[in-house]
Amino acid sequence: MVDYTIDQSLMKSLILGAPRFPTLKDSEFMKILSEEEDPLRAIFAGPMRAHLEEALDPSPENVARVFDEDLQDFFKKVYSKPEMTDIIWLHAFRILPTRMMRQQMFMGPGGAMWTGDEDHYLNWIQMFSDMGDKLNVEHSLGFITPLDNGKFAYMEYDYYYDHNDPEVCDRVSKIVVDSMEQSLKMGKVLTILNYLFKGIYRKEHVLYPIAEGISKEQQELFKELLGTVLGEEL
Repeated sequence: MVDYTIDQSLMKSLILGAPRFPTLKDSEFMKILSEEEDPLRAIFAGPMRAHLEEALDPSPENVARVFDEDLQDFFKKVYSKPEMTDIIWLHAFRILPTRMMRQQMFMGPGGAMWTGDEDHYLNWIQMFSDMGDKLNVEHSLGFITPLDNGKFAYMEYDYYYDHNDPEVCDRVSKIVVDSMEQSLKMGKVLTILNYLFKGIYRKEHVLYPIAEGISKEQQELFKELLGTVLGEEL
């Protein structure tokens, strides 16, 4: 068992006080905290917690102030609802990705897929699930976010693993590479690589035209490229 955790009360303070974190950078609070032998214990299970909450001044008004003036009343009402600081509720409705507050490192491959074919999208998610089962890695759907008025949806699928275990890391690496290949083969998918190497573009320049699945020949070229870059072990 861990020595200390973030309880619901403190999490509520962290959410409603988040906009004030930058003000703590050069504060007396941080100077004192830096002298603690175990800073996390001092905050989560010690005397510094009360000082942190006081400095953050958590409130719906505090969160609302980061938005444009004409939206502040709306977000004040939103963050006045207890559900918006209830971690169980937020997780239950996938408002927070499952990877948050997990006990292990995670890897989250995925990408954006055209949503016009529901079965195609569900098969894509199932592919990630099957890979986790096959290689015995804990896994879960992370989140789905709509793009371009729902024409596309970005999906992250999370795998949880012990990053100190080289054998498990190899299995996760294989999942990342294999899922990339299968996503390209399925078509109508924009993997994370499409985002990382596109630079600054308007979304329509990234999402369209809708990508077709790669051919058998292109799949072989993809494997050859991976072998050149990563080696034969994957």
